[in-house]
Amino acid sequence: MKSRISKFILPEKKRLLRVSYRPTWDQGIFSGLVILSLLFRLWELSDRPFHYDESLHAIYSWELFTGMGYRYEAWTHGPMQFFLNALSFSIFSDTDFSVRLPYALAGSALVGVPYFLRKSIGLLGSVAASLMLMFSPSLLYFSRYSRNDIYAAFFALALFVLLWIYMHER
Repeated sequence: MKSRISKFILPEKKRLLRVSYRPTWDQGIFSGLVILSLLFRLWELSDRPFHYDESLHAIYSWELFTGMGYRYEAWTHGPMQFFLNALSFSIFSDTDFSVRLPYALAGSALVGVPYFLRKSIGLLGSVAASLMLMFSPSLLYFSRYSRNDIYAAFFALALFVLLWIYMHER
């Protein structure tokens, strides 16, 4: 009886075990580029002293993190960066590194956005675009600087790519 049950159950188990994810070459290339750009952006991230704006953003994020609340001021460019920094504080403690970490992650994610343009500009074109985003001195700088500029760049490029895909695939 045991053999009859295993005869009917095992093929199902084998089929379930065979389901797996196999990344393609282009996914591997872009994953490597994003990881490499993350290493560039994280290298000695906390070694530079804070600029004036960075110190204000760190203080407001720390106040939010410690329960002192958030008060909107138009000149601070909105709450998203403060909430992301407070989240970073709650995960990694309140250090210079954790203040700049969300910006480095956004800058690394920016490098991966051209992946979604492969159908339009080809694999070589999208890899070239990612390499330009990865090695751009200004984007590298703003990826390591605690201000909202890299978030704006990421969301602007992501919106452009989404609109491009929408316009060309409908």
